[in-house]
Amino acid sequence: MPAGPDDLVWTAFLRAKSEASANKLLLRLHEALGCPIDISERGRYWKDEALYRCVFTTALPVDDERDSLVEGVLALAGKLAPVWQVGGLGAGGALWGWVNEAVVISGVDCLGFGYGFPRALGR
Repeated sequence: MPAGPDDLVWTAFLRAKSEASANKLLLRLHEALGCPIDISERGRYWKDEALYRCVFTTALPVDDERDSLVEGVLALAGKLAPVWQVGGLGAGGALWGWVNEAVVISGVDCLGFGYGFPRALGR
């Protein structure tokens, strides 16, 4: 299913020997995030056959305690890694983040998230 306007799109590169191992890592990502994920793509990464490239979406975090969408997204991303490279395009525009070290789940090589972009990051 294509990402909707209220979806956060994630791209994960998983170091896995089989699809079953990749699925286990996706389950661990789901558990760490603490919210439902909708997987739209999963398969061997064409640039590195040792990796699976997976694209999934989560709902944007909604919390009346937070001052902004950015704060909510970063709180969600912080469940997966403590430090992210983050960028955006103006107030209320697109937002992206990328991390390739210190991911809390062993076997996840790198992660990206995007909001307000027509396609997932990591192509």
